[in-house]
Amino acid sequence: MKLIEVLENKIFDFPLESNDYFPDHIFRIFQHYISLLESVDDEYAEIINQNLPKIYETRDSILTATSSIFGGNTAKAYDMFSETIKYLEPFLTSPDKNFVQLNPTHLFKARKTMDGQFGLKDMFHVPFEKRYETSTTRFSLPGVPCLYLANSIYTCWEELDRPVFSQMPVSRYELKGKNFKFLDLSNNRKFIIHSLKPKVYVENAAISREKEKELFESIIELIKTFVLPRFINTYPLFAACYIKVFNKDFYFKPEYIFPQMLMQWIMTQNDIDGIKYLSTKSKALNNPWSLRGNFFNYAIPIQSFQKIGYCPKMAEMINLTEPLTYELFSVINPVKANTLLDYEKDIKNKVHASPIDYINLNNSNTYYLDTTFGLLEHKLLNMEVKSLLA
Repeated sequence: MKLIEVLENKIFDFPLESNDYFPDHIFRIFQHYISLLESVDDEYAEIINQNLPKIYETRDSILTATSSIFGGNTAKAYDMFSETIKYLEPFLTSPDKNFVQLNPTHLFKARKTMDGQFGLKDMFHVPFEKRYETSTTRFSLPGVPCLYLANSIYTCWEELDRPVFSQMPVSRYELKGKNFKFLDLSNNRKFIIHSLKPKVYVENAAISREKEKELFESIIELIKTFVLPRFINTYPLFAACYIKVFNKDFYFKPEYIFPQMLMQWIMTQNDIDGIKYLSTKSKALNNPWSLRGNFFNYAIPIQSFQKIGYCPKMAEMINLTEPLTYELFSVINPVKANTLLDYEKDIKNKVHASPIDYINLNNSNTYYLDTTFGLLEHKLLNMEVKSLLA
Protein backbone atom coordinates (compact mmCIF):
# COMPACT_ATOMS: atom_id res chain seq x y z
CA MET A 1 0.00 0.00 0.00
CA LYS A 2 1.22 3.51 -0.78
CA LEU A 3 2.10 5.72 2.18
CA ILE A 4 -0.20 8.49 1.00
CA GLU A 5 -3.07 5.97 1.03
CA VAL A 6 -2.17 4.80 4.53
CA LEU A 7 -2.30 8.40 5.76
CA GLU A 8 -5.97 8.61 4.79
CA ASN A 9 -6.78 6.31 7.71
CA LYS A 10 -8.76 8.07 10.45
CA ILE A 11 -6.17 6.99 13.01
CA PHE A 12 -4.10 9.98 11.84
CA ASP A 13 -6.96 12.40 12.40
CA PHE A 14 -6.49 14.06 15.81
CA PRO A 15 -8.04 14.10 18.33
CA LEU A 16 -8.59 10.36 18.47
CA GLU A 17 -11.80 8.84 19.78
CA SER A 18 -11.88 7.80 23.43
CA ASN A 19 -12.80 4.55 25.13
CA ASP A 20 -13.76 3.53 28.64
CA TYR A 21 -10.55 1.63 29.46
CA PHE A 22 -7.49 3.63 28.48
CA PRO A 23 -4.75 0.91 28.59
CA ASP A 24 -6.63 -1.36 26.17
CA HIS A 25 -7.60 1.54 23.95
CA ILE A 26 -4.07 2.91 23.52
CA PHE A 27 -2.76 -0.61 22.92
CA ARG A 28 -5.24 -1.07 20.05
CA ILE A 29 -4.30 2.33 18.59
CA PHE A 30 -0.61 1.39 18.53
CA GLN A 31 -1.34 -2.08 17.15
CA HIS A 32 -3.32 -0.54 14.30
CA TYR A 33 -0.61 2.06 13.67
CA ILE A 34 2.19 -0.51 13.42
CA SER A 35 0.16 -2.68 11.05
CA LEU A 36 -0.41 0.32 8.79
CA LEU A 37 3.31 1.17 8.72
CA GLU A 38 4.23 -2.42 7.95
CA SER A 39 1.79 -2.42 5.01
CA VAL A 40 3.61 0.39 3.15
CA ASP A 41 5.38 -0.98 0.06
CA ASP A 42 6.20 2.10 -2.02
CA GLU A 43 9.40 4.17 -2.23
CA TYR A 44 9.08 5.13 1.44
CA ALA A 45 9.01 1.55 2.75
CA GLU A 46 12.79 1.42 3.26
CA ILE A 47 12.77 4.56 5.44
CA ILE A 48 9.89 3.21 7.50
CA ASN A 49 11.64 -0.12 8.00
CA GLN A 50 14.81 1.64 9.15
CA ASN A 51 12.83 3.51 11.81
CA LEU A 52 10.56 0.67 12.95
CA PRO A 53 12.87 -0.65 15.75
CA LYS A 54 12.84 2.75 17.49
CA ILE A 55 9.10 3.11 16.91
CA TYR A 56 8.61 -0.27 18.61
CA GLU A 57 10.67 1.00 21.56
CA THR A 58 8.58 4.18 21.86
CA ARG A 59 5.38 2.17 21.66
CA ASP A 60 6.54 -0.28 24.34
CA SER A 61 7.75 2.54 26.59
CA ILE A 62 4.40 4.34 26.49
CA LEU A 63 2.46 1.12 27.04
CA THR A 64 4.67 0.14 30.00
CA ALA A 65 4.35 3.64 31.47
CA THR A 66 0.57 3.34 31.13
CA SER A 67 0.60 0.05 33.03
CA SER A 68 2.82 1.59 35.71
CA ILE A 69 0.43 4.50 36.20
CA PHE A 70 -2.56 2.21 36.52
CA GLY A 71 -0.52 0.05 38.91
CA GLY A 72 0.29 3.07 41.08
CA ASN A 73 3.99 3.35 40.21
CA THR A 74 4.06 6.93 38.90
CA ALA A 75 7.82 7.34 39.51
CA LYS A 76 8.66 4.43 37.21
CA ALA A 77 6.25 5.74 34.58
CA TYR A 78 7.81 9.20 34.59
CA ASP A 79 11.39 7.89 34.44
CA MET A 80 10.54 5.70 31.45
CA PHE A 81 8.63 8.48 29.70
CA SER A 82 11.51 10.94 30.25
CA GLU A 83 13.91 8.63 28.41
CA THR A 84 11.45 8.40 25.53
CA ILE A 85 11.13 12.19 25.28
CA LYS A 86 14.92 12.60 25.27
CA TYR A 87 15.01 10.41 22.16
CA LEU A 88 12.06 12.20 20.52
CA GLU A 89 13.18 15.76 21.33
CA PRO A 90 15.24 16.21 18.10
CA PHE A 91 12.08 15.35 16.13
CA LEU A 92 10.07 17.96 18.05
CA THR A 93 12.46 20.86 17.47
CA SER A 94 14.20 22.28 14.41
CA PRO A 95 16.60 19.89 12.62
CA ASP A 96 18.96 22.82 12.05
CA LYS A 97 20.55 23.89 15.34
CA ASN A 98 21.49 27.22 13.74
CA PHE A 99 17.90 27.92 12.69
CA VAL A 100 16.18 30.49 14.88
CA GLN A 101 12.43 30.06 15.11
CA LEU A 102 10.93 33.53 15.46
CA ASN A 103 8.23 34.09 18.03
CA PRO A 104 4.67 33.72 16.67
CA THR A 105 3.04 37.05 15.81
CA HIS A 106 -0.59 36.01 16.43
CA LEU A 107 -1.22 34.99 20.03
CA PHE A 108 -4.45 35.53 21.92
CA LYS A 109 -6.07 34.61 25.20
CA ALA A 110 -9.72 34.90 26.15
CA ARG A 111 -11.93 34.56 29.20
CA LYS A 112 -15.55 33.48 29.09
CA THR A 113 -16.91 36.74 30.48
CA MET A 114 -15.76 40.14 31.66
CA ASP A 115 -17.18 40.87 35.11
CA GLY A 116 -16.73 44.50 36.15
CA GLN A 117 -13.39 46.16 35.46
CA PHE A 118 -11.00 43.86 33.63
CA GLY A 119 -7.30 44.58 33.25
CA LEU A 120 -3.97 43.10 32.20
CA LYS A 121 -3.59 40.96 35.32
CA ASP A 122 -6.96 39.29 34.70
CA MET A 123 -5.62 38.06 31.34
CA PHE A 124 -2.31 36.64 32.59
CA HIS A 125 -1.76 33.28 34.26
CA VAL A 126 -3.70 32.39 37.41
CA PRO A 127 -2.04 34.29 40.30
CA PHE A 128 -0.04 32.16 42.71
CA GLU A 129 -2.41 32.78 45.61
CA LYS A 130 -5.25 31.24 43.56
CA ARG A 131 -3.38 28.19 42.30
CA TYR A 132 -5.48 26.03 44.63
CA GLU A 133 -8.61 26.91 42.65
CA THR A 134 -7.36 25.80 39.26
CA SER A 135 -8.74 22.69 37.62
CA THR A 136 -6.56 20.21 35.75
CA THR A 137 -6.42 20.35 31.95
CA ARG A 138 -4.66 18.42 29.21
CA PHE A 139 -1.31 20.23 29.14
CA SER A 140 -1.19 21.45 32.73
CA LEU A 141 -0.04 20.26 36.12
CA PRO A 142 -2.32 20.56 39.16
CA GLY A 143 -1.43 23.71 41.12
CA VAL A 144 1.11 24.96 38.55
CA PRO A 145 -0.01 28.22 36.87
CA CYS A 146 0.39 28.20 33.11
CA LEU A 147 -0.34 30.73 30.38
CA TYR A 148 -2.42 29.32 27.54
CA LEU A 149 -2.44 31.19 24.23
CA ALA A 150 -3.95 30.46 20.82
CA ASN A 151 -3.09 31.52 17.27
CA SER A 152 -6.55 32.99 16.64
CA ILE A 153 -9.53 34.36 18.53
CA TYR A 154 -11.66 31.68 16.92
CA THR A 155 -9.46 29.00 18.51
CA CYS A 156 -9.92 30.70 21.90
CA TRP A 157 -13.69 30.67 21.42
CA GLU A 158 -13.72 26.96 20.59
CA GLU A 159 -11.38 26.07 23.48
CA LEU A 160 -13.76 27.82 25.90
CA ASP A 161 -16.70 25.78 24.53
CA ARG A 162 -18.20 28.64 22.55
CA PRO A 163 -19.24 31.22 25.17
CA VAL A 164 -21.29 34.30 24.18
CA PHE A 165 -18.75 35.82 21.78
CA SER A 166 -19.79 39.46 22.11
CA GLN A 167 -19.03 39.35 25.86
CA MET A 168 -15.81 37.30 25.67
CA PRO A 169 -12.77 39.45 26.64
CA VAL A 170 -9.66 38.90 24.51
CA SER A 171 -6.09 40.18 24.73
CA ARG A 172 -3.28 39.95 22.18
CA TYR A 173 0.18 38.87 23.33
CA GLU A 174 3.73 39.55 22.20
CA LEU A 175 6.71 37.43 23.27
CA LYS A 176 9.85 39.51 23.59
CA GLY A 177 13.36 39.53 25.01
CA LYS A 178 14.32 36.21 23.43
CA ASN A 179 13.12 33.65 20.92
CA PHE A 180 10.86 31.26 22.77
CA LYS A 181 11.50 27.58 22.13
CA PHE A 182 8.47 25.32 22.00
CA LEU A 183 8.30 21.56 21.85
CA ASP A 184 6.28 21.25 18.65
CA LEU A 185 3.32 18.88 18.82
CA SER A 186 1.53 20.60 15.96
CA ASN A 187 2.56 18.23 13.16
CA ASN A 188 -0.48 16.60 11.56
CA ARG A 189 -1.64 14.47 8.66
CA LYS A 190 -2.44 17.50 6.53
CA PHE A 191 1.19 18.65 6.73
CA ILE A 192 2.76 15.27 5.94
CA ILE A 193 0.44 14.62 2.97
CA HIS A 194 1.28 18.07 1.61
CA SER A 195 4.98 17.37 2.12
CA LEU A 196 4.78 14.12 0.15
CA LYS A 197 3.83 16.14 -2.94
CA PRO A 198 7.08 18.02 -3.65
CA LYS A 199 6.03 18.80 -7.22
CA VAL A 200 3.48 21.26 -5.81
CA TYR A 201 6.30 23.31 -4.24
CA VAL A 202 8.46 23.15 -7.37
CA GLU A 203 5.70 24.06 -9.80
CA ASN A 204 4.69 27.08 -7.73
CA ALA A 205 8.27 28.34 -7.37
CA ALA A 206 9.28 31.09 -9.80
CA ILE A 207 12.69 29.61 -10.64
CA SER A 208 14.58 28.27 -13.65
CA ARG A 209 14.43 24.66 -14.90
CA GLU A 210 17.87 23.95 -13.49
CA LYS A 211 16.87 25.31 -10.10
CA GLU A 212 13.62 23.30 -10.21
CA LYS A 213 15.57 20.04 -10.34
CA GLU A 214 17.84 21.16 -7.52
CA LEU A 215 14.87 22.22 -5.37
CA PHE A 216 13.01 18.98 -6.06
CA GLU A 217 15.99 16.86 -5.02
CA SER A 218 16.54 18.90 -1.84
CA ILE A 219 12.87 18.49 -0.86
CA ILE A 220 13.02 14.72 -1.43
CA GLU A 221 16.14 14.57 0.73
CA LEU A 222 14.45 16.55 3.51
CA ILE A 223 11.41 14.24 3.39
CA LYS A 224 13.56 11.14 3.71
CA THR A 225 15.96 12.43 6.37
CA PHE A 226 13.63 14.43 8.62
CA VAL A 227 9.98 15.04 7.65
CA LEU A 228 8.93 11.40 7.35
CA PRO A 229 11.11 10.03 10.21
CA ARG A 230 9.79 12.83 12.41
CA PHE A 231 6.17 12.01 11.64
CA ILE A 232 6.36 8.26 12.10
CA ASN A 233 8.58 8.39 15.20
CA THR A 234 6.48 10.95 17.05
CA TYR A 235 3.08 9.47 16.19
CA PRO A 236 2.90 7.28 19.35
CA LEU A 237 3.50 10.38 21.50
CA PHE A 238 0.93 12.40 19.55
CA ALA A 239 -1.60 9.61 19.86
CA ALA A 240 -1.03 9.36 23.61
CA CYS A 241 -1.53 13.12 23.98
CA TYR A 242 -4.48 13.60 21.63
CA ILE A 243 -7.14 11.17 22.82
CA LYS A 244 -10.51 12.71 23.68
CA VAL A 245 -11.55 12.58 27.31
CA PHE A 246 -13.98 9.71 27.81
CA ASN A 247 -15.81 11.31 30.73
CA LYS A 248 -15.24 14.96 31.67
CA ASP A 249 -16.92 14.43 35.04
CA PHE A 250 -14.31 11.91 36.23
CA TYR A 251 -11.60 13.21 38.59
CA PHE A 252 -9.01 10.89 37.03
CA LYS A 253 -8.66 11.47 33.32
CA PRO A 254 -6.14 8.96 31.89
CA GLU A 255 -6.16 10.90 28.61
CA TYR A 256 -4.19 13.60 30.48
CA ILE A 257 -1.43 11.28 31.73
CA PHE A 258 1.07 11.84 28.94
CA PRO A 259 0.36 15.50 28.14
CA GLN A 260 0.90 16.31 31.81
CA MET A 261 4.05 14.21 32.09
CA LEU A 262 5.34 16.02 29.01
CA MET A 263 4.71 19.37 30.70
CA GLN A 264 6.45 18.08 33.84
CA TRP A 265 9.49 17.12 31.73
CA ILE A 266 9.55 20.53 30.03
CA MET A 267 9.70 22.28 33.39
CA THR A 268 13.01 20.49 34.06
CA GLN A 269 14.52 21.79 30.80
CA ASN A 270 16.24 25.18 30.80
CA ASP A 271 16.09 25.68 27.03
CA ILE A 272 12.42 24.82 26.37
CA ASP A 273 9.74 27.37 27.23
CA GLY A 274 6.54 25.49 26.49
CA ILE A 275 4.49 23.33 24.14
CA LYS A 276 2.91 24.19 20.82
CA TYR A 277 0.02 21.81 20.24
CA LEU A 278 -3.00 21.22 18.04
CA SER A 279 -6.38 22.40 19.20
CA THR A 280 -8.54 19.34 19.90
CA LYS A 281 -11.70 21.40 19.42
CA SER A 282 -10.90 23.34 16.23
CA LYS A 283 -10.18 21.23 13.17
CA ALA A 284 -8.18 22.51 10.23
CA LEU A 285 -10.00 22.67 6.92
CA ASN A 286 -8.99 20.02 4.43
CA ASN A 287 -7.41 22.35 1.89
CA PRO A 288 -4.85 20.45 -0.25
CA TRP A 289 -3.32 23.67 -1.60
CA SER A 290 -2.55 25.40 1.63
CA LEU A 291 -1.04 24.65 5.02
CA ARG A 292 -2.70 27.74 6.44
CA GLY A 293 -5.76 27.23 8.59
CA ASN A 294 -4.30 25.12 11.38
CA PHE A 295 -5.47 25.95 14.88
CA PHE A 296 -2.67 25.92 17.45
CA ASN A 297 -2.39 26.45 21.17
CA TYR A 298 0.67 27.36 23.21
CA ALA A 299 1.16 26.36 26.84
CA ILE A 300 3.83 28.33 28.71
CA PRO A 301 4.38 27.23 32.32
CA ILE A 302 5.75 29.52 35.01
CA GLN A 303 9.54 29.89 35.07
CA SER A 304 9.74 30.96 38.71
CA PHE A 305 7.31 31.10 41.59
CA GLN A 306 6.51 33.14 44.65
CA LYS A 307 3.87 33.31 47.36
CA ILE A 308 1.50 35.70 45.58
CA GLY A 309 1.27 37.51 42.26
CA TYR A 310 2.68 36.46 38.92
CA CYS A 311 5.84 34.91 37.53
CA PRO A 312 8.29 37.84 37.25
CA LYS A 313 10.28 36.18 34.45
CA MET A 314 7.16 35.69 32.32
CA ALA A 315 6.00 39.24 33.07
CA GLU A 316 9.34 40.52 31.76
CA MET A 317 9.12 38.61 28.49
CA ILE A 318 5.41 38.70 27.67
CA ASN A 319 3.42 41.86 26.92
CA LEU A 320 -0.29 42.08 26.20
CA THR A 321 -3.06 44.46 25.22
CA GLU A 322 -5.85 45.59 27.46
CA PRO A 323 -8.72 43.08 27.17
CA LEU A 324 -11.43 43.93 24.67
CA THR A 325 -14.81 42.39 23.90
CA TYR A 326 -16.58 42.63 20.56
CA GLU A 327 -19.48 44.28 22.33
CA LEU A 328 -17.21 47.00 23.70
CA PHE A 329 -15.50 47.35 20.31
CA SER A 330 -18.94 47.89 18.72
CA VAL A 331 -19.76 50.59 21.25
CA ILE A 332 -16.41 52.40 20.83
CA ASN A 333 -16.35 52.23 17.01
CA PRO A 334 -19.59 50.83 15.54
CA VAL A 335 -18.53 51.60 11.96
CA LYS A 336 -15.24 49.63 12.08
CA ALA A 337 -16.84 46.82 14.08
CA ASN A 338 -19.33 46.26 11.27
CA THR A 339 -17.22 46.96 8.18
CA LEU A 340 -15.53 44.17 6.24
CA LEU A 341 -11.75 44.32 6.09
CA ASP A 342 -9.96 45.10 2.85
CA TYR A 343 -6.60 43.31 2.57
CA GLU A 344 -4.91 45.95 0.38
CA LYS A 345 -6.18 48.84 2.49
CA ASP A 346 -6.25 47.49 6.05
CA ILE A 347 -3.61 44.76 6.25
CA LYS A 348 -0.95 44.81 3.53
CA ASN A 349 2.36 46.22 4.86
CA LYS A 350 0.60 47.25 8.08
CA VAL A 351 0.01 44.16 10.20
CA HIS A 352 0.71 40.46 9.87
CA ALA A 353 -2.23 38.76 8.20
CA SER A 354 -3.97 36.12 10.29
CA PRO A 355 -2.62 32.56 9.95
CA ILE A 356 -6.24 31.48 9.46
CA ASP A 357 -7.76 31.72 5.96
CA TYR A 358 -11.18 30.13 6.43
CA ILE A 359 -13.22 28.61 9.23
CA ASN A 360 -16.14 26.23 8.99
CA LEU A 361 -19.32 27.39 10.69
CA ASN A 362 -22.65 25.61 10.18
CA ASN A 363 -21.02 23.41 7.50
CA SER A 364 -20.06 26.44 5.46
CA ASN A 365 -16.53 27.71 4.81
CA THR A 366 -16.31 31.39 5.74
CA TYR A 367 -13.45 33.78 4.98
CA TYR A 368 -11.93 34.48 8.38
CA LEU A 369 -11.41 38.22 7.98
CA ASP A 370 -15.12 38.60 7.14
CA THR A 371 -16.14 37.24 10.55
CA THR A 372 -16.40 39.10 13.85
CA PHE A 373 -13.42 36.99 14.99
CA GLY A 374 -11.32 38.51 12.22
CA LEU A 375 -12.56 42.05 12.84
CA LEU A 376 -11.78 41.91 16.56
CA GLU A 377 -8.41 40.29 15.82
CA HIS A 378 -7.50 43.11 13.45
CA LYS A 379 -8.48 45.68 16.07
CA LEU A 380 -6.24 44.00 18.69
CA LEU A 381 -3.33 43.84 16.23
CA ASN A 382 -3.45 47.63 16.10
CA MET A 383 -3.62 48.09 19.86
CA GLU A 384 -0.59 48.79 22.03
CA VAL A 385 0.82 45.95 24.12
CA LYS A 386 1.78 46.73 27.71
CA SER A 387 3.95 45.19 30.39
CA LEU A 388 2.38 43.66 33.46
CA LEU A 389 5.27 45.10 35.46
CA ALA A 390 4.37 48.68 34.47
